[in-house]
Amino acid sequence: MGTYLIPKNATAYPSLPVGKLNDLDRRVAALEAGGGGGSFTLETPTGTVNSSNTSFTASSTPTAVIADNMFYINGFGCTISGTSITMTSPPVFFIRAII
Repeated sequence: MGTYLIPKNATAYPSLPVGKLNDLDRRVAALEAGGGGGSFTLETPTGTVNSSNTSFTASSTPTAVIADNMFYINGFGCTISGTSITMTSPPVFFIRAII
């Protein structure tokens, strides 16, 4: 399964309200378990990764984004609106959308 940088039993994370941490942990657990009986796709959205571009487009609405080894959900490091992804900080190395 995938790797994410927020420890499962963490009680705080910079810029992530503690109330959202349990929801994030639940979402990651669901992804690791195959989405509650289903599956997920990890895709490279369109858009140039060049340390200045923040706009990307996925083939379907993503549930989360992984960029430069960090895990993001809508409202925390990125904005997801339909298939459009806008990153708060532009990725330097890579971006993947979890569909």
